[in-house]
Amino acid sequence: MMRLIRGLMLPAIVLTVLAAPADAQERRDRRPSAEERQEMERRARAQMSRMIREELDLTEAEYEPISAIMERYSDERRRLARSERELRRQLEALLEGRAEDTTDPSGLLQRLVEFREREATIFRNEQEALLEHLTPTQVLQLHALRERVSRRIRELRGRRGGRGDDRGDLGWARLMGTIHPYPVSL
Repeated sequence: MMRLIRGLMLPAIVLTVLAAPADAQERRDRRPSAEERQEMERRARAQMSRMIREELDLTEAEYEPISAIMERYSDERRRLARSERELRRQLEALLEGRAEDTTDPSGLLQRLVEFREREATIFRNEQEALLEHLTPTQVLQLHALRERVSRRIRELRGRRGGRGDDRGDLGWARLMGTIHPYPVSL
């Protein structure tokens, strides 16, 4: 019975995250408003919360510190993602010959190393914080759940013509904290 419930919850959260207008033309031409995005995010977070509590067999009280930890590190990953996008733009400009003459390749390489180190530090710190409240098995279950959700989001986005790549740089999934924070390729 629990497998059936879990099996139904994953599609439900993915549909919540990817909710879009019914009309295909409108869907292509229109991005959700800020209010619509906030509502989708709220629903997705609530659904993800339910999935985590069920998957890890946690009470609401047991889930509260886990939620706070995930939110804190999700915020850090969002900030890191903004830096990554800027770094990626600069690297692409350099490699495509569009960079300004003042662009220092050594400096970009150093920033790339620092970015990867920061990414690893965030991951390590989150694991340590989670292990204060969860068993190692539960932490692994949490990672598996996050990966299933993010993989499904990537699949559906790919079908809709969105970013369906495997780099892990997906706005909604990162926003929800469902993309695992393992280093991703630029």
